[in-house]
Amino acid sequence: MGSNIVASTDSQAFGLTSRIEARQRGISKTDAFVADHMERWARRQYARSARAPTPIQGELPLGPDDRLPRDRWERAIAQARAEIRALIEEGQLSHDEISEPWIAQWAADIFQAEPPVSAGDSR
Repeated sequence: MGSNIVASTDSQAFGLTSRIEARQRGISKTDAFVADHMERWARRQYARSARAPTPIQGELPLGPDDRLPRDRWERAIAQARAEIRALIEEGQLSHDEISEPWIAQWAADIFQAEPPVSAGDSR
């Protein structure tokens, strides 16, 4: 198992990995073998807790932008944010379901559906 893969979230995570390793190695799963796994598991947990926390998305602004969109892509982004904001306000989406890549994909769909502006069009 890789060190960054979650095998289990219960207190027997070390028990599961010791059982798997014992079977793979063809040896008995003795109390001492399990205790070694438990100690290594606990050391990894302590080491993880000592590291700086991974930043989480605290806020993804969806409010209207005060600047006028300069091009088709910025218009698509602004429209995507407005549509997503409306769905959140209606209760059809949860704000924690939204990420920047999700907004970009929504905007890409809008962008592709919008016809390009000709050089003489002032939109």
